[in-house]
Amino acid sequence: MESAAVYLLLLLAVANVQAASIQYPALPSINSRSQQLQQWNSQDDQGRTNFGYAYYGQAASNVRDANGHMIGSWGYLNPEGTEVRASYTADDKGFKVHFNNVAPAASPVAYAPVKDVPVLAAPIDTPVAYAPVKNVAVRPKNDGDQPAIADDSICLSNELRAMSRMDRLNATFRMTESEEATPNQYPFLVALASGDEENGDLDTSCGGSLITPTKILTAAHCITKDKTESLIAHAIHVRLGMHTIRPTASDSKDKRNVVGMKIHEDYNAQTLENDIAILTLESPVEYTENIQPICLSPTCLATDGMEAIGMGWGYIKSGGPDSEYLRHAVLPVVSNKECQATYGEKDDILDTMLCAYGGEKDTCQGDSGGPLVVDYGEAKSECRFVQIGVVNFGEECGVTEYPGVYARVSRYLDWIAANM
Repeated sequence: MESAAVYLLLLLAVANVQAASIQYPALPSINSRSQQLQQWNSQDDQGRTNFGYAYYGQAASNVRDANGHMIGSWGYLNPEGTEVRASYTADDKGFKVHFNNVAPAASPVAYAPVKDVPVLAAPIDTPVAYAPVKNVAVRPKNDGDQPAIADDSICLSNELRAMSRMDRLNATFRMTESEEATPNQYPFLVALASGDEENGDLDTSCGGSLITPTKILTAAHCITKDKTESLIAHAIHVRLGMHTIRPTASDSKDKRNVVGMKIHEDYNAQTLENDIAILTLESPVEYTENIQPICLSPTCLATDGMEAIGMGWGYIKSGGPDSEYLRHAVLPVVSNKECQATYGEKDDILDTMLCAYGGEKDTCQGDSGGPLVVDYGEAKSECRFVQIGVVNFGEECGVTEYPGVYARVSRYLDWIAANM
C-alpha cells in the first residue's frame, strides 16, 4: 500500500514537471504601427504544423503535433492600449487558457520545421481542424421582414475576444492596398449602380448590404445630393452576387430596381452624423449560395480591438480609378478616443460612429455605404458574418495616420427595425 502511494506521488511529480516544461510559442512585438503583416504556415509529412500571424495590435502563433494536440499563444492591444498576452493548450483533457498580461515581447518563433508538442502523447478522437473555411456564408434563419441580429453569444469579453480570429478565415488581405476577394466570398454585399451594360455606361457609386429579401442597408450620403439632405433624382438599381464590373459587363447574379429610399431623420450632411439609410427593392430576392443576408451586430458587442473586414469596388487609390473586381482588406477597430485624438478638430467622432485603422489599407471613394464586418467562421451556425459598421468617411484614402469612420450599426437597431 505504501509503495503504491509513493508511486502515485512520483507520477504526479513527473506530470507537474512535464506541464511546467511546456514551451509556448513566442510572439513578436505588436506595439508598432509600422509593423507589416506577417503570416506563416508550415507542415511536415507527419502532419505536424506551425502557423500564425502578426501585425500591429494583434498576433497569434500555434503548434499542432502529429496527434492533433495543440499549444499556442496570442496577444492583442485592449481598448486602453495595454498589451494582453495569453497561452493555451488543447488536448484530450480539454482546452485550457492561461493569461499573462505582463509577459515581455519575445523574438518571433521559428516557423519550420516544427517539433512534437511535449507531454501530449495520447491521441484525441476529433482533432481540431484549422483548414481555410469555404467562402460560403451561413444563412441566417430569419428570412422575414426584419433583419437577423446576431445573438449575445458573440459578445466576448476583452480577454477572449482575440480568440475569435482562430475561428475565422485564414487568408491574406491587403481596397487601397487591398487585394482581390474570392468570388462570392461575401454574398450579402451589393452594389448601388446606374446605367447598363448594353449602353456601355454601367457604373457603381456605393455599396450596401442585404438585410432582408427587400431591404438594403447603406449610407445616407450615397442617396442624397452632394452635401445636402435632399434625395437624388436619378434612378438607381442594386446588383447582387457580383464580383466583377465594367461599363460594358458584370457577373452579377441578380439585380433589382430601388423603389424606396429612407435616410435617417437626423442625418447631417455637413458632419455626416447619422449617415445611414435603408433602400427598398421592387421585389424580394431569392436567397441562394451567392445571395444571402447578413446578421447585424447586437448592442452588447464591444468592437474596440476587433479585426474587421472592409470591402468594395471603390477606388484603389485616392482619386481613382475604380476597381473592376471586388477587393477586401482587414481593418482593426480602434477606440473612439484614439480616433478623435487623431482627427482633432477636423471632425467629431460621436458615439454613433466607430473607427477602423489599417495603415495604408483603407476603404475609399466608391466603397461608401458598404459594410464593415466581422467574420466568425463557419463554426457559427447562423451568423458567420456580422455587420458592425457602414462606411461613412475618412481623410484621403490610405493616409496612414487617419482611421476610416463608420456608422456604428448596433446604435441603430431600433431605427432599422422601425423602417422595415
